[in-house]
Order: sequence, then C-alpha cells, then structure tokens
Amino acid sequence: MLTKLAGAQSVTNVRFEKSGKQVLIFYDLSGDKGSTWNISVYCSRDGGKTMGSPLQKISGDCGKTIAIGTNKKITWDVLAEYDKLEGAISFKVEATKGKDLAKENVKAEASPIDKTLPAAEFSANYYKYKKIKTIWMASALVTGGIGVFTYLQTGTTYSQYQSATTDADALHSKADLYNKIAPISLGIAAFCAVEFILVSGKQKKARSEKLTFYPQPILGGGGLGLAYTF
Repeated sequence: MLTKLAGAQSVTNVRFEKSGKQVLIFYDLSGDKGSTWNISVYCSRDGGKTMGSPLQKISGDCGKTIAIGTNKKITWDVLAEYDKLEGAISFKVEATKGKDLAKENVKAEASPIDKTLPAAEFSANYYKYKKIKTIWMASALVTGGIGVFTYLQTGTTYSQYQSATTDADALHSKADLYNKIAPISLGIAAFCAVEFILVSGKQKKARSEKLTFYPQPILGGGGLGLAYTF
C-alpha cells in the first residue's frame, strides 16, 4: 500500500533480499529537491495487524536526514534483533518530515517452507553456545594444566623435603600448598569439562534451528518471507 502526499513525496519500489544472516531492504525516496527525510523500518509478525516499535539493528539509508534518491539501501541484522522470527511477516518503510508522511507497506504472508531451498543460516543460539563452549573448554584446559602441574610438583617437592637438611620446613610448606592446589584445580577442570559437554549438546541441538528466507510473490511486486524452523 502506497500513500502519496502533497509535493509528491513518496516511498516506492521497496524490495528485499537475503544476504547471509541479514536482510537488505531497498527503496526509492522521492520528494522536493534538496529535501531530507527521517526513515524508519517496522516489522510485523502478524501480517501487518501490529507493527510495534521501529527496528533498531539497522544501518545504511535510515535514521535522520536521508536525502531523496533511488536504490536506497538498509541492512537489517535479523538475529541481533530477534532470537526467533516466525509468523506472517510484514515490513513497513516509513518516511516522515514534520506532519508529512509517506509510507509503503509490503506484506509477505506465511506459507509452507520449501525444504529444497538452500537459503538458511544458523540461529543466534548456535553462535551463543559456540562461544560459551569455547570458554568452558579453555577453562578446563587451563585449570587442568594447573592441576597436573601442582600434582607432579607435590611429589617432587615432598621427595626433596625428605632428603633436605637445611630448608626442610620451607619444602614441607611448599609441598603442602601444592597438595591443596592440585585437587581443587583438577576438580574445577572436571566441572568445566562437564559444562563443555553439556553446552556442546545444546549447540548440536541449536544447529537444527535455522532462520530461513524464501521468495514470496505478492500483488504488485516482490516480497520476502521469513520463518524460524526447528
């Protein structure tokens, strides 16, 4: 739906395309020569019944003082804004200037996803668990290394203590310290290893969560459908 205003200001030729985990939104903005407009983008998940707040994780030809022109481009980082996106997806590109308003709504109604289409990306959960898994793995390796080192040093230092003649007390204290650190470090390493295994399982499950984009023809132009599949 396109609304034209006095002075012929309008947002037209809105189209979308997928690029990795992002959606690229293109549009043409016409108006008085030298005029600038404030551009906002909205996304609805119920077919346009409610739009909610303007999208935040967008960049490019959006925000304040956007000059008129063709082939304007906005990049939306979908997974940075929503962990889950499903339903009858609609987008609205809105240009405002004072009391003036030019807008175009483009709807992509929900439809069964074609499983043969390759356009899919891992969900935000997959990358979140991947990062957490790396942290647990590094923690397990570091604390495990400390535990093994202090365990070996306990035996070495105790042997030195048994044959010492002048610094026996210092060696005994050192061996006792190593003996306390070793089990604590190995215990922490074991805990980190268990967490690593648990998070690896969650990451594997999240691997099947994909944000899928699929072409969705609409009356009078193109569109883009989105769905979060499991």
